[in-house]
Amino acid sequence: MICSVCMETFERLISSARVSSIKGPDVRHHKSFETFKSSLDQNCYVCTGVWDSLDAGGRKKWEEEWMKSTWEGDDPIPVSLASIAVALPARPESSQDYTICLRLHMPPRPLVDVLPLISQAFFLLKPPIAQDCSRIKRLKKFFSRRAEKPESALSRPVFGLNTTASSLDLAKSWVNSCVAHHPQCNNVLVDHVDWVPTRLLYFTAGTVRLIETKETKPTTPYMTLTHRWGFADEEKMMLNKRTYPSLIGGMPISSMPKLFQEVMTVALHLDVNYIWIDALCIFQDKDDQTDWRNEASLMQKVYSNSFCNISAADATSCSDTLFSQPRNVEEEILPQTVYLPSPSLSPLSSSSSSYSSSSPTSITSTSSQTRFRLLSSFLNRHAIPKPPYVANNKTKTKAGAFTLINLSLWTHQVSHALVNTRAWVLQERVLAPRILHFGRRQLFWECRCSEACEAFPFGDLPSQMIREEESGVKLTRSLHSRPPRRQEDQDNSNDLSPYLAWRLLSQAYTNTSLSFPSDKLIAISGLAKLFQSFAKSDDYVAGLWRPWLEGELLWANASPQYFGAKATTKRPENYRAPSWSWASIDGPLTTGTPMNGQDHGFVIRVEDVKLSYSTEDKTGAVTDGWLRLRGTLFETELVRVSCADEKVGWTVKLEGIHVSDEKAPPTPASLNPRVCLDVMQEDFERENEDGLLFSMVAKTGENAGGHMYMLLFKLVDRQKGVFQRLGILLVAGDVMKRRVLEVERGFDKPRLPCVELHEDNQHSIIII
Repeated sequence: MICSVCMETFERLISSARVSSIKGPDVRHHKSFETFKSSLDQNCYVCTGVWDSLDAGGRKKWEEEWMKSTWEGDDPIPVSLASIAVALPARPESSQDYTICLRLHMPPRPLVDVLPLISQAFFLLKPPIAQDCSRIKRLKKFFSRRAEKPESALSRPVFGLNTTASSLDLAKSWVNSCVAHHPQCNNVLVDHVDWVPTRLLYFTAGTVRLIETKETKPTTPYMTLTHRWGFADEEKMMLNKRTYPSLIGGMPISSMPKLFQEVMTVALHLDVNYIWIDALCIFQDKDDQTDWRNEASLMQKVYSNSFCNISAADATSCSDTLFSQPRNVEEEILPQTVYLPSPSLSPLSSSSSSYSSSSPTSITSTSSQTRFRLLSSFLNRHAIPKPPYVANNKTKTKAGAFTLINLSLWTHQVSHALVNTRAWVLQERVLAPRILHFGRRQLFWECRCSEACEAFPFGDLPSQMIREEESGVKLTRSLHSRPPRRQEDQDNSNDLSPYLAWRLLSQAYTNTSLSFPSDKLIAISGLAKLFQSFAKSDDYVAGLWRPWLEGELLWANASPQYFGAKATTKRPENYRAPSWSWASIDGPLTTGTPMNGQDHGFVIRVEDVKLSYSTEDKTGAVTDGWLRLRGTLFETELVRVSCADEKVGWTVKLEGIHVSDEKAPPTPASLNPRVCLDVMQEDFERENEDGLLFSMVAKTGENAGGHMYMLLFKLVDRQKGVFQRLGILLVAGDVMKRRVLEVERGFDKPRLPCVELHEDNQHSIIII
């Protein structure tokens, strides 16, 4: 179903778009929150997709603020169609595809927000294309098989549908197909053959019990669960010294939290009787974390050897439900067919089209004559409806049939799902060979070879689907199809794909949250072990890789870099990692690129690295560490400056010389060099006065237009040449880069603090 407001908006966009344009006009959408809310209540496919672009906190903020707000005059609510991008057709006679961005924009509330709340969803409007006969036959066979199957033993409606287990039948078909046809998803590392976790939950139709696998070997594969721990979950069922006897002895499944009950129901539907759940398979005693530390080091094996992982994508805690809210499949889930006036539309040849008998005024593809509405919707959306005529300015204009697809579907319900905001979940998702994501509105499937969802059950997701955050996950999954690394190939370090995948994953990891900041390196240690098996070198150092350390040191704070911006990064109170590692910072970061050497413009060299660990696991928690770095050191000052937009930034002095462009009016965007602090600081007056700030050119920016990177340090021990990292400086423009490189230290100035001063006037320093 498409609401009238969306239809009118699309009509204005299509009628005003030009074939030669790259970006269409901005068109306003709903004029009040009330009409927007009404469309949501009617299950408008578009408005629902836009609403899903907000996370739970964003939705609550909108409801609280805009439900009680009134707008003066005709100024519409900031639910606006921001732009329309027109893709030129492959053939002049064919119709166009339109990619439409709908943006929700809520201005910052006074004294509450620093930045506006902005979210957006992308939709694709494309002419339907007649599918080949084999595809139609597959659809008919697929749905007839589901319809003719006897009633499942499951009595609980799944996803609020009347067809009790239809979604789980679809899940089972995905799993069976993957097992039969995807060797990459069945690959097990050599040292993991026949491996099982220390403990598993064994369950039948009515009871569940904990087993120690050393004593009781499982007879079938096991599944795993990815879920979100709620604040009250510590009071629910979990494994500890007190509950161990009752769990070993067995108990009714009905005594388990709701989420765990439903997960076991899903596993039974997939013919699996064993599952690993962290809360029930790892001792959670706060006074004795011996078992927790041991099991945390085994996460790679636990998830890599799982038959299938269940992700409770939208559940807030173990007391919540696995299944989504009740929904109308045809109106909310499946792509819609809409009719829009399109004077430039050229109808395709009828010989290649199959026309539907839908009414010209209908918005969705439906048929009351079909026994199974779901099948009807699928068949109609893959056929070309007969083009109706609509009145337009007292003339008849041919109306084009368009299929409307939510391109942000995967992003909003999988990538940005509530559970995927947890730091631990990233490695669980990447390590598991198969995943069933129980999303907010539908079921999603992901394995090492394919993705699918209820809207696209055969894995034919549109190539235009917006999933930029998925690049690290997809690249990592592709590495499983490569042959195992042989011992004689270890010296071949030309393949950067594992390190590039790690960079993308670690960058995504910095956008997640931890209940216990001390888990930063532990929660990604399973991934580190996986990449040790992928990479040509096993030298993993606190979130970075020794062979490419020069480039990976150049990570940066990704939040706004001016004083007065909302602080999104901080250092934990207790030591967690050396300051040169991104793991020492909480908050979103841009990770460094795996490269080094003078050919890439690097003028620093890592001479040595030492780390101390809390356990024998060298991918886990770090207790101490340092790095010896060689390069040219500059005494540095950061001078606070007021910008034209009433914000505050920094100008830079090297060896007492202003290198910032003093002619340009200062704004945070125009300051050059640009200061990117790891953690925002109000001023550096004391550091400047005591001569504690230093910097070192790391990468010259050898390409025209490339940035020069400089590392920024604070002196910790002058006698021993020990420093702490504070951030980086980005230098833009060839003139400014030359200005920096031409700075020299006067002969009358004392020697700079360092471990060693080399004949070429480079310095070796220690960074902790």
